[in-house]
Amino acid sequence: MIGHELFKILGEETRFDIVHFLASGKNRTCAELSEKFPHLSQPTLSHHFKVLADSDVIFVEKIGTSCVYSLNNALLKKAGVDLGK
Repeated sequence: MIGHELFKILGEETRFDIVHFLASGKNRTCAELSEKFPHLSQPTLSHHFKVLADSDVIFVEKIGTSCVYSLNNALLKKAGVDLGK
């Protein structure tokens, strides 16, 4: 997905913050993301992760009972999104 819908998804401040945090290039666990955004409840974070994953902005890898999140840099680059990292 590239275009208007992608920018609508990234236009939501929390989702943009999650993407910006993942732009460090390091894969992050759900626990690390929860620590980074302590003001958000687990259901709220899960909702944002789902929106980002369903739109292919992030990749989700299930490892045991944990999820590891990484950024789909190719999609963002194709859309012209530069996170300055």
